[in-house]
Amino acid sequence: MNNTAYIDNNDSIIYNNDIGFSTNTSNIDTNEVNNNNKEPLGFLSFAIDVMSIILTQFLTIYDIDKLDTAYCNKKKREQLLSILSNHEFIVYDHIRFDESIKSIDKLMLWIGIRKINIAALTIENSYLTDHGLLGLCRNYNNLQSLNISRCVHITDFSMIEISRSCNNLRSLTIYECDNITDTSIIEIARSCNNLQLFDISSDNITDSSLIALARNCNIRSLSIWNCNKLTDITMFEIAKNCTQLQTLGIIYCHNITDSSMIEIARSCNNIRSLTISGYGNITDATMIEISKYCNNLQSLSIWNCNSITDTSMKKIGRYCNHLESLNIWNNQNITDESMIEIGKNCTKLKLKSLDINWCSNITDDSKKLFHRL
Repeated sequence: MNNTAYIDNNDSIIYNNDIGFSTNTSNIDTNEVNNNNKEPLGFLSFAIDVMSIILTQFLTIYDIDKLDTAYCNKKKREQLLSILSNHEFIVYDHIRFDESIKSIDKLMLWIGIRKINIAALTIENSYLTDHGLLGLCRNYNNLQSLNISRCVHITDFSMIEISRSCNNLRSLTIYECDNITDTSIIEIARSCNNLQLFDISSDNITDSSLIALARNCNIRSLSIWNCNKLTDITMFEIAKNCTQLQTLGIIYCHNITDSSMIEIARSCNNIRSLTISGYGNITDATMIEISKYCNNLQSLSIWNCNSITDTSMKKIGRYCNHLESLNIWNNQNITDESMIEIGKNCTKLKLKSLDINWCSNITDDSKKLFHRL
C-alpha cells in the first residue's frame, strides 16, 4: 500500500490521492481527555483491512489524535492503540513534515508513544530537537528511512539513539545538520548494518566515519555534498568494500581526486548514476575509466567541472550504451565536438533527457543534431 504523505505550509496533510485534511498539531495531547459517557462511532467494528485503508488513506495524524482522545472507554482505547501499532496492516510508507509544524517535538513524541508505523520519515524542520527525535526512536524502532534536512538542533545525542533503536534503517540523509559529527555516524555504521543509502552534506564529517560505513554497511547509494574534510582515503575504502555501488555523487568535495575515483570506476562496475561537481580535481582521467568499466551508466551529471573535456566525453558517448540522461552545467571545455559524437550515437544510447546550461562552446550546430534525432 503506497500512502505517501506530506505536511504542507497550511498545516494540511496530503496523500498521493490528492485528498487533503486540515490539521493543527499544536492541539495534540498525549493524555486521555474527554472523560464522558458518549459512545463513539463504531470504528472498531470494521475489519482490520478496512480500518487500515481508513487510517492510512483518509485520516490525518490529527484525525487519529481525535480518535485517540475520543475513546474514554479504557478497553476500547487500548484496542485502538493496538490497531495503530499493528505493523502488519497499518503502515505509512512516507510522511514528510516541513517547517510549518512548530510543535514537531510534541508530534514526534506522540507518534512514538503510539508506535504508529512509519516506514520512511522526512523532516525538514528547524524546530526539531533531540527531545523530539528521542521521543520517536525510543518508542518505535521499525523506521527504514530517515531524512533530516536543516534540523540545526539535532546532535550526536539523538543520532546515537537512532543507531541503537532503529537497526532496520536502510536509508539515511543528513543535510545541513551541523551538530552531527563522526561520533554518531560511526555508531550508525556499527549498528545499522542494513544501511544502503547514505547522503550527507556537512563540513564536520571526516574520513573516519565514512570508512566505518564502507566497512560495515553494503552501501549502494552515496552522495556527499560540501564534505571538505573527506579525502581520497574514504573513496579507496568505498571502492574496496562497496562494489555494488549504483549511485554516486561527489559534489563540491575538493579533496577527492582522480586518484581514488579511478579506483571507484574499476571496482564499482554497477554504477548507474554519477554526479560530479566542482573544484577540478576530477578530470578526464576519471571519466575515461568510467567509460571503460561502467558500461551500465544511465545518468551522468557534470556541474562546474572545466577539467572534464571533449576527450573523455567522446568516449562516454561511444561506450556507455545505456546512457539515458545527460546533464552538463557551466563547462567551457565540452564543445560541439563531443556533443556531435554523442548525438550520432543517440539512438543506440536511448538518450531520453539532455540538459545543457551555461556551456558557451556548445552551439546550435550540435543542438540541431539532437532535434533531428
